[in-house]
Amino acid sequence: SVGVSAGVFFAIYKVLPLMDSYLTSIAFIGGATFLISNVIGLKQDNARRLLGYSSIGQMGLLTLAIALLLQLDVPSQLAMVVGGLFINHLLAKAGLFWLAGMVDRTGIKDWCAIARRPELLLLFGIMLSALIGLPPFPGFWAKWQLVMLIADGGLYGWIAVILIGSLLEAAYLFRWFSHARGTDDNSMGDSSKDEAPSQVFVSLSQTVPVATAALLLFVIGYGMALEMNIETPGMFLPLLAGFALWLIDSIPGRLKALPMLVIVGAGGYWLTNDLEGINRLFSYLLVGGGLLVSIAAMYRNDDRRGFYPLLAVLLLSLAALLRSKTSLEFFFGWELMTLSSYLLVTLGREGVKSGLNYLLFSLGSAYFILAGFALAYAASGSLLLSDLGSSGDSIGLIFSLLAIGFVIKMGGFGVHIWLPGAYAEADDDFTAMLSAVVSKAGIFGLILIAANLGVQSDIGLDPAYVLGWIGILTATFGAMMAVFQEDIKRLVAYSSMGQLGYIVTGIALMSHLGWVSALYMTVNHFLFKGILFLSIAGIVLRTNERMMYKMGGLIKNMPFTFVFTMIAIIAMSGVPPLTGFGGKWMLFNALMDKGWHFIAAFAFFSSAVAFLYMFRLLQTVFLGQRKLEHAKLREAPAILLAPQFIMIAAIMVISAYPRLLLDPLSAAINPWLADPLGGAGFALQT
Repeated sequence: SVGVSAGVFFAIYKVLPLMDSYLTSIAFIGGATFLISNVIGLKQDNARRLLGYSSIGQMGLLTLAIALLLQLDVPSQLAMVVGGLFINHLLAKAGLFWLAGMVDRTGIKDWCAIARRPELLLLFGIMLSALIGLPPFPGFWAKWQLVMLIADGGLYGWIAVILIGSLLEAAYLFRWFSHARGTDDNSMGDSSKDEAPSQVFVSLSQTVPVATAALLLFVIGYGMALEMNIETPGMFLPLLAGFALWLIDSIPGRLKALPMLVIVGAGGYWLTNDLEGINRLFSYLLVGGGLLVSIAAMYRNDDRRGFYPLLAVLLLSLAALLRSKTSLEFFFGWELMTLSSYLLVTLGREGVKSGLNYLLFSLGSAYFILAGFALAYAASGSLLLSDLGSSGDSIGLIFSLLAIGFVIKMGGFGVHIWLPGAYAEADDDFTAMLSAVVSKAGIFGLILIAANLGVQSDIGLDPAYVLGWIGILTATFGAMMAVFQEDIKRLVAYSSMGQLGYIVTGIALMSHLGWVSALYMTVNHFLFKGILFLSIAGIVLRTNERMMYKMGGLIKNMPFTFVFTMIAIIAMSGVPPLTGFGGKWMLFNALMDKGWHFIAAFAFFSSAVAFLYMFRLLQTVFLGQRKLEHAKLREAPAILLAPQFIMIAAIMVISAYPRLLLDPLSAAINPWLADPLGGAGFALQT
């Protein structure tokens, strides 16, 4: 397959320069081939047929790329774009066909046979990631450059074709990976899992060709990164850290946690120690907060293969995201965050299926962001994030595309489908990381584009007002859905969605007070959601239940967990005197000052509903009748309680001395919205 497709491709490559008048038609044929092949690929259950349709699609993409580059008269880019796409396809497909021969399973569901072969799963995942254009592989750099060149040439429709086709390809390739991991709806019952290790007999020497292809993909990808002039040490540090931890992944679980904390702490400091303003504030949340939540992972002493290497990649990719100066560096970090967080979700008990939904929505989010960056590059001629504001008349459209991408990642109203499943089915301690830490990447992105782009529109529609309504509808819908949940993790997942909606609304206000309230609630969200999800981890650990009606009276067994949960609920609900009250008060004032009275009414209603469903959680789990089987339950492990105690202390200090947080937040915002709080913060000047 690889050899034949390569021969056909080179034949087309030699002929195309002689067919200038037909380049548009050839591009159309290539684009249609890319789309249709991937649509057909969605229906394939045979592994080799699936690979065949993927190969046809890749040849279509290569044909499209050559035709468009010749049409745009940029032959100097053929080596980077077409060469990168071709070598990426050649190595990834060769590796996948070699793996298919070793596994020797016809149906993609039968690939569950490698579920307990981590080395085969790793190689399989590398090949699939390269094929759909994830970093750091050659396809990522080639596809980025292709999209930028197409945008610069004004051929925007082709960007949609490339991104839609890429999303379709990712859907069926990672559906295949989900079966290999062992999904809930395939043949992987308990007995199958027991037999899986003996079903595939592959010696180490047989994997050498696939491992060589994987190594070449990394090396060539690194070389292309150097050619693109990005800050390679900082961008590749997450991958190096993950690889170092993977080498010691066979040691006991808690022993692996310590080097992870050291590596992420040192690497995170190196990446973020020179940041200023809002970037520095978010570094405390994303890196410092991530390390704090990571401590809780030591409550488990099982192997957790892959967990700590992936966690290091995730946290350091967030640090790299904050450090990025260009849209390319930002997108690189964003995609690394997407891939690592997806794989961490799949490590949950029932997380594989939910993880696939999470990945597809995350990739959709990334492609909106890529489209926005492409339009910004076409309008300004620069990849610098600081030059986003030089995009002229395209600012409104660019802002909309980027905002959609970030809102999808946050689980906004209408694009929240992935959120309850991912939060509920991920490992209990990692759910705290998803909600308290990873969700803040979307908030950072929104603030970044609002600060550098502003919000303008030439079509008579105020994008800020639309974003404000999206935020408050997210808050209202999340609150209403939480009311009907019996699963404690799903309840708090919808609650997290709702609370993020308030933050989006605060950003949309585009005022100093609005942004202070948004950042204040961002810090508060990290604190109370970290506490709540870690408390839930302890409750689920002790009761082995997630349904609240099966709990009750746990205050007698878990008094510390009860107190921590109660304080977090008060802080979340906006009840004085804790931090939530200050954040909601500032938001309501900012909304009234802006004249957004209906949005303010929705915010008040949602806040009241949030208090009611969280009080129900407290009453049902801790204050109800204790079940007989729970009479001898113990308190949650101390390592789970320790991060919660630190977060509780932070809530108390900020509640008593809000200026400790408000002043640095206000100072960070001043470069864009210079309007110190003054009298607007009158209720918080204690």
